[in-house]
Amino acid sequence: MNSKVQSLRDFLAGQGRIALVEVTGTKGSTPREKGAFMLVSQTAIFGTIGGGQLEYMAIDKARQMVGKEARIEVDEICATLDVPLGPEIGQCCGGRVEVLIRLVDAALVAELVAAAEAEEAHLPHVYIFGSGHVGQALASTIALLPVHGVVIETRAEALEGMPETVETRLTPMPEAEVRKAPPGTAFAI
Repeated sequence: MNSKVQSLRDFLAGQGRIALVEVTGTKGSTPREKGAFMLVSQTAIFGTIGGGQLEYMAIDKARQMVGKEARIEVDEICATLDVPLGPEIGQCCGGRVEVLIRLVDAALVAELVAAAEAEEAHLPHVYIFGSGHVGQALASTIALLPVHGVVIETRAEALEGMPETVETRLTPMPEAEVRKAPPGTAFAI
């Protein structure tokens, strides 16, 4: 299983210089809420702040920042964008978004990973018993949701092709997994 935390760690470890692009303020209708973020390197992106022209503008600014030499001025380690989401930029949400862009350092890496771990630890669990065609479809659906999905199966070959964010458990006694489930787990059989 490849969790969001592991994907975040992999991105942070493999991209060189990175900028954090975070929504710090919203007014009116906006594509994402305050606190939504994405990470931008010269060649890759992790996450989203909602897409459209707002995101393109933020990515462009972030890439300018990560592309600068290692010796940069203090005022170049962070930037703020205040963007009206209207016809001026070709985005019709109608609200306004404030975005903070800052270069990622070791302390920020630790903060981002800790926040992702805390968020993941509080996700509700959904256990799916059986990975036939219905189990596969359910697993594909819950892989898109903010839940910790677990597929439990007695046949190893039936677990092939599961979404990478869904945990799989091969066991001869699926009913034993019920006792191991965290409180509040939802079960689909």
